[in-house]
Amino acid sequence: MRKLLGIITLIAAAITVAAFGYNFANGKSSDAKSSDVGRPPDMQLEKLEISDIQSSDVGRIPIDADRFLDLLRFRLSDAIACKKIEGRPIAGVVNHHALASDLLARFFKSLKLSRPDLKRLIIISPDHFKQGYQAVGFGDVDYQSDGKIIKTDKVLAETFKKELPEFDNEFLLKEHGIGALIPFAAREFSDLSILPIVVRADASRSELIKLGQKLASIMDGQTMVIISADMSHYLSAEQALKNDEVTLSWFLHNDGNALFRASDDNIDSGPALLALLTMFEQLKIEPQFTLLNHSISSRYGGSQDNTTSYITGFWAAE
Repeated sequence: MRKLLGIITLIAAAITVAAFGYNFANGKSSDAKSSDVGRPPDMQLEKLEISDIQSSDVGRIPIDADRFLDLLRFRLSDAIACKKIEGRPIAGVVNHHALASDLLARFFKSLKLSRPDLKRLIIISPDHFKQGYQAVGFGDVDYQSDGKIIKTDKVLAETFKKELPEFDNEFLLKEHGIGALIPFAAREFSDLSILPIVVRADASRSELIKLGQKLASIMDGQTMVIISADMSHYLSAEQALKNDEVTLSWFLHNDGNALFRASDDNIDSGPALLALLTMFEQLKIEPQFTLLNHSISSRYGGSQDNTTSYITGFWAAE
């Protein structure tokens, strides 16, 4: 009997090792939950554990941005090729759904190739969990990724405090619209500071115009605005890709009114785009949008009937 139990134990261990090896080879995180399969991508992030960080520590201890990633996908994405953008990119849009880590990697690699001079990123995210007391606000908190500290730009933060409210920094512990971008940016830029801005879906036109005017006032040759945005949500792959054609036309024509009215059927960060286009108007420039990538979660093994789509690219001036 003892010999039989030993054989059973060895078989169970072999099965466990084989299952881990399969998950690793197929790009699956070893801590993925079976209940996540087929769920809308952003909904999976609602279970993000933050109990190991006390609220009193936020702002004093950097937020671990690596917690927002599938680290295997992140490491593999280091080999992704990049593209030099024509003109001078001054703003961009990129997904925050880390399933598409290859798109995030290509975006930041292309940004580094096209704008190696950058020192500051202003990242504008939707308020995914509706935790902001104000419709538009910013955070003054540092992040860390792979042992590297990415600090909030204190000069920009002080400037924004005069006109915009500052969020309780605990709010940013769960906000993957900011956190998921940090490791990719930090990997490409050795000396970089950020300013995280979060925009609630019900932000008014006047609040967004004010934000755009503020952005224009602080723009310089070493600062760039990045809109953190996923496109259509929870639609069939066929319908999502059709909607993306419309969304892309709004980008190409700088249609702020359409973007301001957009729902999750097209983009989860439409209001932020109105602020960005207001910034362009204030600066008296008409940058052209260059598409970098277009994809959808179903191409990464997700459901064909419940998708999130992605459009990434840059607005570049002559």
